[in-house]
Amino acid sequence: MRRAIGNQKLMILSLVLVCIVIVMGINNYQDNDVAYADVSAQPFATSHEICTPSDLLTLADEVNKGLYDGFYGIKIELKNDIDIGMICEELDFGAGWIPIGTSTYPFKGDFNGNGYTINGLYINKEDTERVGLFGNTHFNATISNLTVAGFVKGNNYTGGIVGYNQAQIENCVNITTVDAKDGSMHLGGIAGYNSGTISKSGNMGSINAGFVNFVAGIAGSNIGVVKECYNNSNLNTMDSVIGAIVGNNSLDGVIEICLNGQEISGKASVGGIVGSNYGFIKNVFNSGSVNSVNGTAGGITGYNDESGDLSYVLTASKVTGAEDIAAVCGYNRGLVRAAFYDNTIYEGALLNGLTAEYSAGLTTRILSHSDVLNVEDKLGALTESNPDMWTKTSFWEQGCHYPQLIYFLNNLPSLSSQVCSVTQTQLDSKDVTLGKTSFVYDGEDHTVDIYYGDILLEL
Repeated sequence: MRRAIGNQKLMILSLVLVCIVIVMGINNYQDNDVAYADVSAQPFATSHEICTPSDLLTLADEVNKGLYDGFYGIKIELKNDIDIGMICEELDFGAGWIPIGTSTYPFKGDFNGNGYTINGLYINKEDTERVGLFGNTHFNATISNLTVAGFVKGNNYTGGIVGYNQAQIENCVNITTVDAKDGSMHLGGIAGYNSGTISKSGNMGSINAGFVNFVAGIAGSNIGVVKECYNNSNLNTMDSVIGAIVGNNSLDGVIEICLNGQEISGKASVGGIVGSNYGFIKNVFNSGSVNSVNGTAGGITGYNDESGDLSYVLTASKVTGAEDIAAVCGYNRGLVRAAFYDNTIYEGALLNGLTAEYSAGLTTRILSHSDVLNVEDKLGALTESNPDMWTKTSFWEQGCHYPQLIYFLNNLPSLSSQVCSVTQTQLDSKDVTLGKTSFVYDGEDHTVDIYYGDILLEL
């Protein structure tokens, strides 16, 4: 009897020991697993440096494999100019660079170019979507202070810097030639598609697309924010909807303080700033010519939908096309306020469709004299109501400049001067008196003779 009881106690003790061992093993496994997860989530503590093409390729490989949570929260710094041309020649059987980030594993880190340039980018993948130096970015990501040069060709969502962008992009420049396969959509110098924020950035790369829809120097399509951006390259597509800054600006899209000085050409819905607008456009200037082969075209936007809001804009561009062309908006169904154009350069209507408020076409000489910025109290809506955005200072002695966006005057003076200057040829282009107008200068009323291309000031 005692022996049986002793055996039972021994069995119970053995079972207890086995359970303890199992529990300790499980805890030990869980601890190791947690430790491994922590290491994988923070491979370089909080920062990482890119010094060579191989470093950048490693970044792309690790992000695209889903490692380290897309480098979320990790600061990645480019330490010098790099040329990835030779690496691109060897990748993907010669098709080129493998974009950083995919739709499944987007890039989530903070990439700072520190003012350096990535040269030699080469991608030729007509059947691949989300193509660029970065393929897909997460809304937690940032890309800043970077210039990219090379050649990029893809399918839907193709951009020089990012194919499909949800991140914050700031102070970046594209000088990459960007193209896409015929029949594709969303092609841009900075990003093919943007639902994040692109600011203080510019396009200087060539975009000469075939039958590609939604094309632009900054973002082919925008549902986010594009602010303080410029285009300084001719853009062309044989398809519809192209703009210097954004091709298609969707309902929630915001475009502010942007500048274009180059020629924009397409099939339909062609704009000096935006091709088709369903969102918000404010404080923009265009001096590049606009041409539509057989559809709407406007110095600011080709089409403004009933949800579109267009205000405080200035254009000094030639507009040509087959139908529904106008100085500011080819066809308008929405709200247009404080919109002005140089009717020396383009003699047609301000817009087609619904009328605009506090808007006018004025001669080159009027637009270029601060003395007459309040002619008919109209241009005052641009400069007086928006004093932090537009200059009122006379630039007559400096070459007859139009009112300028203060941001570009302060940050990119050479570009601002180039885009916003008035030539003597424009001033002397015509000599036909239209009539007289009155304005107030130095507290006194004045009457002047208005000409196409000239205004005789009798102060």
